[in-house]
Amino acid sequence: MKIENMVEQYGEFVEQIKESSGERVIAAPEKTYGFVAVSPGEGISDVLRDLSVDRIVSGGQTMNPSTEDILAAVDATPAENIYIFPNNKNIILTAEMTAKLTDKKVFVVPTKTVPEGITAIMSFDETAGPQENFDAMRAAMKNVRSGSVTYAVRDTVVSEKKVKKGDMMGIEGSVVRAVEKTAEKAAAKLLAAMVSDSTSFVTIFYGEDVTPQAAEKFQESLQKKYGDRIDMAFTAGGQPVYSYIIAVE
Repeated sequence: MKIENMVEQYGEFVEQIKESSGERVIAAPEKTYGFVAVSPGEGISDVLRDLSVDRIVSGGQTMNPSTEDILAAVDATPAENIYIFPNNKNIILTAEMTAKLTDKKVFVVPTKTVPEGITAIMSFDETAGPQENFDAMRAAMKNVRSGSVTYAVRDTVVSEKKVKKGDMMGIEGSVVRAVEKTAEKAAAKLLAAMVSDSTSFVTIFYGEDVTPQAAEKFQESLQKKYGDRIDMAFTAGGQPVYSYIIAVE
């Protein structure tokens, strides 16, 4: 999408919001801080709720939430200061646009992945000030390495690796670390590239295409390899598209 088209659409949306502002239901502040987070799967949503996230916006790589979706979540959050966690690089701009459409004080923490979002939220200090927390969250999200496993939609060459349609790719950032025929092999190879001597904890969210039995078998194999030095947690994330989302700390 061209930038000028995005600007034009944003302008149109602002006008729509102004016209319908009388219909918006905005929760009055009942507390100092509130959280809004985008989640790609129900299992991940449960984890975010456990971390006291007030409103979950359904989203992800294939169902990007709109500005209106995020604004509705912000409106419904009864807090003076609200932190938004996009948890996807493609949603950050939408979240930033949303922040301009409300009188509430909104901070968009530019989390590009679910692991970054969870790490940022866990660094929150209720006794700290709004800006201090914002700065701490942005610093904390840099302390986690994020990886994911997904399938190739076409034959291609990426990161100097030949990939055939249907292959499973282990990706860290924009780098393809592994290309394998199964999600578990790709995830194992990806994880091997991500861990280091300083790694102490690994969290793995398995997707909707992975059975609990397959996830349990994979977990057992990883614990045999890393169990003596790295704590591991497996959770049913329920996310589409990505068979595994990996956080390394």
